[in-house]
Amino acid sequence: TLLRKDTKVILRSRLLLATLVIYPLLIVGIIGFAFSQPNTRIPIAILNNDVDEQGNPIRGVIQDPINHDAAGIEVSTSQLINGDSTVFGLADYADLVTVRDEDQGRELLLSGQVQAFIIFPKGFVNSLIGFSESATIRVIVDRSDAVRANVTEIMVRGVVQQLQERYVEQKV
Repeated sequence: TLLRKDTKVILRSRLLLATLVIYPLLIVGIIGFAFSQPNTRIPIAILNNDVDEQGNPIRGVIQDPINHDAAGIEVSTSQLINGDSTVFGLADYADLVTVRDEDQGRELLLSGQVQAFIIFPKGFVNSLIGFSESATIRVIVDRSDAVRANVTEIMVRGVVQQLQERYVEQKV
């Protein structure tokens, strides 16, 4: 009897009927639109200063400290940039733009064409395989959009950490 009474009240009041039908549809539409944005890749500028005279990325090998005859772990900036069969690289998550100098990368960043600018310094691979100093890269992120800046930082850190874990795993 209560259900019958409530149904009569709803059917008599057009405003209540419209509210009960239209509001949920509006909310579903708004939430659906908010979460249905295409998964866009982050545009990132890359400057690789760790190259030889021909412009090829320098390659190094981390030697096994116990068994010097064993094959070492090959290391290069191209692993971080492009990835390989064992780890993902930046190219798997972002649209990369290679720049020839730091000024061009900063210009792309300031114009909003890229969200981040990553600089691999000269001697990066030698620092990585030498164990005498820390191998560092510079990451400059566009902070105009805080959410995209955080996503970009997390993505870059994740790729570097994944490669670092692979080196440690192979070493151990």
